[in-house]
Amino acid sequence: MQPPELKTDANTARKALEALAGSLEKNYPGAAASLREGLEETITINRLMLTGALRRTLRSMNPIESAIEMARTTARRVKRWRNGNQVLRWTLVGLKEAERGFRRVAGYRELPLLRMNLRGEVLHTTTGEVANA
Repeated sequence: MQPPELKTDANTARKALEALAGSLEKNYPGAAASLREGLEETITINRLMLTGALRRTLRSMNPIESAIEMARTTARRVKRWRNGNQVLRWTLVGLKEAERGFRRVAGYRELPLLRMNLRGEVLHTTTGEVANA
């Protein structure tokens, strides 16, 4: 169960983003639609009660984008793709190559809290409760 102040924070963020999407609707309908589409993902960090360094680390897509770019760079070496299994193998090789450059996650000491909060989110979702209420 989330403490009330963190629920309020997530709900406040949701309301603010919905208001922003509403204000964008007339002049920028595509932007409004994109904002609404990613709204739940945007406030996930709030719902999971993350703070500090782990929150800063996970709100960025840079580590994921970096790993994907390394997989692309590695796959460029292939001149002729034979089948889907070869694609998967080369993708794995690229991701393993990217793994060598990974460093410790900033805020790694908060990972047990993240694990506990994720379990709580899954429990709320599977028992039929609204996960973001």
